[in-house]
Amino acid sequence: MTARRSGFAEHPPRHIRIGTTWFNMANHGPVLLESVYKRKRETVAKQQAESTRPAPPGWSQNMPAEGMPEPVGMRYTGAEGGPEHGPSREARECTTLAGLFLLFMPLAGILAEIAIDSNRYAQEMVTPVFHGDRKRPALIPVQAPKRGTTSDAWEKRRPRFKPGGNEKWKPITKWSLLAFFGILIALAAMGTRTAEQVWTVEYGTDVPWIRNAMSRDAFMYHRRYCHFGDGSCNAPPAADHPKFDPLHKIRPFINHVGLMLKKHWNIGKKIVVDESMIKYMGRAISWVMYMPAKPIKHGMLVSPRDVP
Repeated sequence: MTARRSGFAEHPPRHIRIGTTWFNMANHGPVLLESVYKRKRETVAKQQAESTRPAPPGWSQNMPAEGMPEPVGMRYTGAEGGPEHGPSREARECTTLAGLFLLFMPLAGILAEIAIDSNRYAQEMVTPVFHGDRKRPALIPVQAPKRGTTSDAWEKRRPRFKPGGNEKWKPITKWSLLAFFGILIALAAMGTRTAEQVWTVEYGTDVPWIRNAMSRDAFMYHRRYCHFGDGSCNAPPAADHPKFDPLHKIRPFINHVGLMLKKHWNIGKKIVVDESMIKYMGRAISWVMYMPAKPIKHGMLVSPRDVP
């Protein structure tokens, strides 16, 4: 008969008592059990102290360093300990909505740049390319070939603006853009289904002051060729590129509006960030959201900021 092995040899005990002291039999030798419990108690004490520790004051990268003067724009003089929120002095001096619009969209600034980009876009040399079963061709910008060479795209080139009959291109100016944006605001305020309604005399839906400001064809040309940036020199990254910006065509305009809002409106020290839905059901952008439980089911989700 073979001797039966005891379980003590196969599974040694984890804790061993020698005299009145307990030892933990670790892989690297015996360790005093009191030391193990001491480290555990210190860890628990740190966790409890962290949960009751007072929160430190806020910090931002705009905070001035020690010994340096605080910028004038960051001096807190408001009643709540921060800058007084509200419009700037220039915005308060605007007595009409037209003056407030020109404050954010100056004629000599952004409107003149939009006019230059729109005329460049309308007179850009393109070549028609058909894709699949589409009846209307896509207009692809084409560049002049190298000297001594030819290409089919360059031979088929034409301006993006295609006149009809004896029609000629009339340059877009900053004044015509001012009337164009005014009509857009009026159409949104009146809630018209189509822009052609305000020029239709037959059914009595025309608006005389809009007809006197701009003709229907001129409005359609502005809507078709209005451009907010020079896309001919800086080609945007592809859609699958990590730095692709789906709003690259209107990014200069968005940056301008952001700068003007920062200049002419002081939001103050305390702000509230909320969520809002802008109604939109078109196909020009790809991030339209659908929320069936919301009052506005289709639209763009944005994060507006307000003061409490």
